Amino acid sequence: ELEIKNLEVRLETGAEMKRAADGKNAELVRELEDILEMRQAFADVVSAGIAKGISEGLKHGVEHGRSQLGLESIEAYDPEAEAKFVTALQSLKDLKFSLLDQL
Repeated sequence: ELEIKNLEVRLETGAEMKRAADGKNAELVRELEDILEMRQAFADVVSAGIAKGISEGLKHGVEHGRSQLGLESIEAYDPEAEAKFVTALQSLKDLKFSLLDQL
């Protein structure tokens, strides 16, 4: 009888540990998803910022160099670079930082 009680206690303890581990695993998965989303948002901002800088540099180079080329003929020039940068930056600002919310 005592052995059965001991086994039941061990079984219940094992089940509780599994539930706790499953809960922690789910929490870590959510945190990882948040981190990946933040990483992508930062990458988008950096990429858009670089494209914006390239486009602005090309614009000023063509204007100041009085080149015979128009901006439209330069493949790297993106007239929407500023808007894309602002959109990416706003997306980053709109992210919920659940890790920071816990502080």
